Amino acid sequence: MKKHGISQSELLGSAANHYAETRKWAEKVHEDNPDAQGIRWASKQHGDKAMMLYGDRIGTDDFDLTINAEPASASSDVNHELETLADEMALVLISKNLT
Repeated sequence: MKKHGISQSELLGSAANHYAETRKWAEKVHEDNPDAQGIRWASKQHGDKAMMLYGDRIGTDDFDLTINAEPASASSDVNHELETLADEMALVLISKNLT
């Protein structure tokens, strides 16, 4: 980015009204880096990593995704978090299996 005269904070710290400009920078990164399959950055909105993959360089066959899932009601971790939130909000959780 330095060779193009833009800092990381200028690019990643821009407001929503500048997203058209950041999209142009993503296109420039795509153009200048033919081996790149995408870009990754720190999301200021969600506090985690964000990623954009270039669809012309990566396909669905490149992914092998397996999700091990269980109902939220069966998860002790989820139930613990719900109880913690309920305590913080002074709420009482009631089981749907009342007899």
